[in-house]
Amino acid sequence: MPHISIFILACFFFINLSAHAGPAVNSGIDTSKHKKGVIRVIADTQLVHDIKPVIPGDEGPQMTGYRIQVYAGTERETAQKLKNEIAINYGVRTYMIYESPYFKIRIGDFRSRMEAQQMFHTLKQKYTGILLVPGPVNLPDLKQ
Repeated sequence: MPHISIFILACFFFINLSAHAGPAVNSGIDTSKHKKGVIRVIADTQLVHDIKPVIPGDEGPQMTGYRIQVYAGTERETAQKLKNEIAINYGVRTYMIYESPYFKIRIGDFRSRMEAQQMFHTLKQKYTGILLVPGPVNLPDLKQ
């Protein structure tokens, strides 16, 4: 009789365990087909116009390089003014990135650290708290 109780208890244990484990790797269930869903972002309309969503390959070919971060804060208006000011005064591409709750202004598409360091030292004279950030950068336009 005790052997039957242990057997029944073990069966319940394994049934419960398998029910919570999800589909097994070799269970014959095709997990490669996922349904597409919809993500809705509720945000200020001005935010949508200020920030371009990052889509892989959206800006053309990219490579690993460096950008200089000159601002990280919660004030969108301050970030937008700084972005425009740097683009006009220094003639470099500027990017606004939103990582909740921070707006980040990054500049340039520098292919090497040495190339980025030159601009970094120029900007350091006017702006405080700037950072050299590695990551994907856009390749320069081909001249014909």
